[in-house]
Amino acid sequence: MKFKASTLHKIGRPLVNYVYKNPKRNIPKVLKIGKAITGNLFPETTWTAPLDVITNPQNTWNDYVYRIIEETDKELLTNVLLTFAIDAGYIGTSTLRENRDKLKCNIPWIILMDPTSACNLKCKGCWAAEYGHHSNLTLDEMRKIVTEAKALGTHFFMFTGGEPLVRKKDILTITNENKDCIFLAFTNGTLVDDEFCEELKKSG
Repeated sequence: MKFKASTLHKIGRPLVNYVYKNPKRNIPKVLKIGKAITGNLFPETTWTAPLDVITNPQNTWNDYVYRIIEETDKELLTNVLLTFAIDAGYIGTSTLRENRDKLKCNIPWIILMDPTSACNLKCKGCWAAEYGHHSNLTLDEMRKIVTEAKALGTHFFMFTGGEPLVRKKDILTITNENKDCIFLAFTNGTLVDDEFCEELKKSG
């Protein structure tokens, strides 16, 4: 039985609230629910690896995970977690595997996309400098990539470059238009300001 994204989001939001009440006690319980819903869609390590992270104080990521929960805006983190688990994870993986079988080709789970080759810095040794600074994807080209990727089952995108935040207005447009996707960026961080952080938070 395949669940609809809307149904899973309705279930997922109360589960995240439940996690916040006592993360150390409740995350393992929520992982069990996730495993029961997804069946055999994911390998066993999908569940055992995060379980070790949250239950083993010696795990490198243990403190980091709990700091994320404590220090990140709750609404933003809820949106990210649900989009990652439901849209990119459950729905995306199911669709992606169906299309791999149907189209007889590999479909990536994550797509790296360079909005621009331009950069606001000229760092010695940076490979991006070899490309020149004049290649750009238009906003409509980026939209087309995301739309076609989602149809195939890919809901996860990494902006690279150049410095992707040279195009931060267009990146925010893309993120606002695609709430069912996860977007990350390799950035030098120098173009991140308070206004951008607020807009990023609104985009979810």
